[in-house]
Amino acid sequence: MNRKHYFFLGLLICLSFIIKIFNLLPVTLGGDFERDWQLMEKLVDQGQLPQIGPSASVNDSFYLGPGYYYFLEVIYLLSAGNFQVGMLIFSLLGSLSIILFFSVTHRLFGKNVAVISTVLYSLSPYLNSILSFPWNPYILPLMTLLTLWFYIRVVEDKKFEYLPWLSCNLGLMTHSHATAIFLIPIFVWGVLFKLKSKISSVNPLYILSAVLGLLLTLTPYFSQLSQIAPTITSTHREECNFEDWLNTHGNGEECFHYLRNTLFVGRIFSSSIIGKKEFVLATISLLIIASFLIWYRGKQRYLLRAWLLIPWSLFMLYSKNVYLHYFLIFLPLPFWMMGIGLAKILAKKE
Repeated sequence: MNRKHYFFLGLLICLSFIIKIFNLLPVTLGGDFERDWQLMEKLVDQGQLPQIGPSASVNDSFYLGPGYYYFLEVIYLLSAGNFQVGMLIFSLLGSLSIILFFSVTHRLFGKNVAVISTVLYSLSPYLNSILSFPWNPYILPLMTLLTLWFYIRVVEDKKFEYLPWLSCNLGLMTHSHATAIFLIPIFVWGVLFKLKSKISSVNPLYILSAVLGLLLTLTPYFSQLSQIAPTITSTHREECNFEDWLNTHGNGEECFHYLRNTLFVGRIFSSSIIGKKEFVLATISLLIIASFLIWYRGKQRYLLRAWLLIPWSLFMLYSKNVYLHYFLIFLPLPFWMMGIGLAKILAKKE
C-alpha cells in the first residue's frame, strides 16, 4: 500500500470510529451483554477460564463453544471491568477491521473494487451499529475477514503453513454463532478447488494439523449432538396462511420458512448497504443477487456463488424463528457485490 492508501484508510477508520461512538451514547449495561459481563467479572475474580459459551437462542440446552467468552474476558481485563471502556475497545477493533477488509478485497478483486467496497463497509449503518456493541454474533464479521486473510495466504500465496490457522479460525467462528458452521463447506471446497493440482505437494503435517485443529475447535459440540436436530427443526406447527405471511412479510414466523429465510438473505443485503430491511427493499436485493449470479464472470465467481448458494440451501432446513444476525455469515458479500457493480459502471463511463 502507498501513502494514498494509508491516508484513505486512516480517514475511513476515524469516520467509522466516530459513528460507532455516537451509536454507543444511549447504550447501557443490559440484556445478554450484562449477563456476559457479569460472568466475566465472576470468572476473573475466581481466576477461572470459560468452559462453555453462551446458550443458543433457539435452544437453551445447547451451548456454543467458549471462544467468544475468551475474547470477551480479554476485553474485560483490558478495560479493567469498565463496560463502557470495553465497548470502546470493541468499537475500535471494528473500525480497525477496515484495514483487513481493504487488504482482503484488494487481493481478491483489485484496487477499484476495494476502494468502493471499503467506503461502503466503513459507512454501513448496520455494520457500524453491530460493531459498536460486544455480543457473540457481532464478532462474526471480524472473524470472517480473518478467515479470508488466511484463505488468501493458502490458496493465492501458496503459504500452506497457514492451513491449520484457517481451519482453526473456521471452527472458532462457530463459537460466535452456530450458523457459522455453514461457512465451513465453502472454505473447504474453496481450498480443494483452488489447490486440486497442488494437494500432493502440501506437507501432510499441515493437512493433519488443519483437520485436527478443526475437530478440536468443534469438540464442544460433540457431546451435544442430540440437541442439534431439535435446534434446527421445530416440532411446533403453526397454522399457515400465505396471505397472513405476506402481511407480516415473514418477519420471524415459522410458516413458509423457505420463503422467509430467502427473504432474510435479501434483508441482510439491504440492511448492510442502506440500513433498511423493509419487504420491498429485501425483494429488490434478492433480484439484484440473482442478476449478479448470472452476470458476474470474474475470477472469484465460484467463491461468490458458493458463498451465496451453500448457506442459502442449508438455511432451507431451518424452520425455527430467525433474526437478522443469523445471516451475518453472508458478510462481506453485499459490499463486494456493490463494489464490483459500481466499479464496472464507473469503468464504462471513463
